[in-house]
Amino acid sequence: MTNTDVFVKPTMAFIDCGFHRKTKSGDFLRELFSQWFVVTNYWDDSSTGGARVQVSEINKYDYVFYFQILNPLRELRKVTARIIWAPMYDGLVHDSWYWKSLTRIPMKVLAFSQKVQDICDQYRMEHLSVRYFIDPQRYVSALPRNGVHIFFWYRGAIGFSDIQRIVNPDLIDSLTYISTPDPGYTHEDISDDDQRRFHMKIIRQPFVLHHEDFLSFLDNTNVFIAPRKKEGIGTIMLEALAMGKCLIGYDDATMNEYIQDGINGFLFDEHSGRVMELRNVKNMLPNCNRMAYEGYEQWKSASLRIGDFIVQSFVLRSYTKRPWNILVSTACESIFLTKSNIRIIRNAAYSFLCSLKQKIFR
Repeated sequence: MTNTDVFVKPTMAFIDCGFHRKTKSGDFLRELFSQWFVVTNYWDDSSTGGARVQVSEINKYDYVFYFQILNPLRELRKVTARIIWAPMYDGLVHDSWYWKSLTRIPMKVLAFSQKVQDICDQYRMEHLSVRYFIDPQRYVSALPRNGVHIFFWYRGAIGFSDIQRIVNPDLIDSLTYISTPDPGYTHEDISDDDQRRFHMKIIRQPFVLHHEDFLSFLDNTNVFIAPRKKEGIGTIMLEALAMGKCLIGYDDATMNEYIQDGINGFLFDEHSGRVMELRNVKNMLPNCNRMAYEGYEQWKSASLRIGDFIVQSFVLRSYTKRPWNILVSTACESIFLTKSNIRIIRNAAYSFLCSLKQKIFR
């Protein structure tokens, strides 16, 4: 075999949100991409006041994959590596100007939820829709077949008051309550009476638990309550599904894309007036197990398409790039999506008017 017969993998910079260092949410994609690319990992800590990955570093690679977080638009326009982005629904910017600006940048999107797919369809962004499932054979869980044993991970968005509203304590045998609040939230105060009524075992830990410890807490439970109202993928929920557990989740993405109400779990929101029919959990567990295996087989097939999708030709979509558009976009971006927008605009307008007044009346 000559040197020309040797396939050389293209290079890829994998840029991940720094928060995922502990949650390890992107590890399955690193493993997947390594089939087709030489992957180098980078962390973007800009959301916590740290550094972003510089464009000059990104441009050393053939491809760049952004998991959730993106460089600012003014920097993305200078990226010469081919851009692939997997936006997470729970962190999406819902602004038409921003999405229209993205369409002027050669980019492909991996859509892990229907909500992300809908936005890509709206703005005609090239995308591949996939649903991730975890291999059930990776887990050996002590899954109770009798009784109702609930696991709830408190992170802040959904709290004990929601559980009180949707769960009848007379129908449950145990409730394992793990409290590891996200930044900005604090531990809940739950009365001794409520702890007795709900047969609670409360474990308070700093965020984030070691993954192995977390999985050990999941053992000996058969119902999992998803901790957030929105998810990008919901890896912990998918681990619970892979273990064959019945799921309870807020009626939004991605929970409502994996939970079929009354089949493998239950959905709720602020307007839900019903109490979950937990008597049916035992009969639902076979459905949970079946859907976990079927979903994983679907993911294996879908994941094989990702490599081809990435390396196919990049095509600019929908909007024409014009110099004045770039100037306007750059100006707008400096004040885009910050809580101080109003103050910045007000101060700028005031300064402009004062300057104008001086010119008129001097």
